[in-house]
Amino acid sequence: MTIFRILSGILFICFAAPAYAEPVKLKLATSIPEGTVWHRQLMQRVDRVKRASGGDIVIDVFPGSQLGGMSDTLKNTVRGRIDMWSGTIPAFGSVNGEYSLLSLPYLFESGEEFGCVAPQLLPTMQDLTDGKFTLLSLSPLGTQSLAMKREIRLPADVDSIKIRVAPVVPIINFFASIGAVEVPLDPAETVVAVSSGMVSGVDTSSVYYMAAGINKIAPVFVDTRHVYNILAVVVSNRAWQALSDEQKVLLEEEFDVREFETELAEINDVETALLQQHVDAGGILVSQTADERAIWVQAGRASWNNTKDGLRGDIDRFMDAILEAKAECN
Repeated sequence: MTIFRILSGILFICFAAPAYAEPVKLKLATSIPEGTVWHRQLMQRVDRVKRASGGDIVIDVFPGSQLGGMSDTLKNTVRGRIDMWSGTIPAFGSVNGEYSLLSLPYLFESGEEFGCVAPQLLPTMQDLTDGKFTLLSLSPLGTQSLAMKREIRLPADVDSIKIRVAPVVPIINFFASIGAVEVPLDPAETVVAVSSGMVSGVDTSSVYYMAAGINKIAPVFVDTRHVYNILAVVVSNRAWQALSDEQKVLLEEEFDVREFETELAEINDVETALLQQHVDAGGILVSQTADERAIWVQAGRASWNNTKDGLRGDIDRFMDAILEAKAECN
């Protein structure tokens, strides 16, 4: 009888014990290099999700193109093969042509305008996904400038020079319009391209320029700041639909754009410090005069109409949203 009671007690405890659900594990692919300011800021959001969910949502981040190039991993996220993706707006041009407008050269007058305008665009951009994925958040990525093997100052100076450009229509058209031989490449292919002599210049950010070691191959950094770039985080439909409503809200809250301007200021500080390191190490930094910048701005904006005509999607709607946000910020 005693043995029967003991066994009954053990069975009761086993069946009465609460069943704890396994934590949701999401795989996030990104091309941003580990150790950069972008990676640190992304990991801060990932850590916030883990803490806020009490460990119920765990995001495993694979930086540095470990799961493939930026465009390929985005496509695999849209197909549901990868849960989450973090990458630049240029890559979005392959799935949402409207987003490419954010890569129009000299779209933003200043970093202050960019920091005010970009967060306001998230709702419109979310509507434009057409249900292909969930656009979770936007964060700043810094500015695009030119890294060269020899010094240049004006658009005419790049005539006939092979330059790696972001694989997005506005940037391709811009460099073609000023006479460069544009070579569209994923960031992961950039270092090999410049080290092999395939290109003599690179459309890049100062952070990636230093982090990837491009400064050792192309020692001239021309601070054109022709694009203020954005980093986006998306979730595949397959992964999103598997989440509870509470988990979806938690992800939205912890990945929101509330820190956009703070993150932008941090990136600006990092850019300034890195370029000073470049100069201290014997590199060349070409800072533009007001007149030189005016020439670059004029050349960049001259390519806008041709670019807009060649993009697919609801271009007018998104351009109107950009212009309205710019007007509010100014």
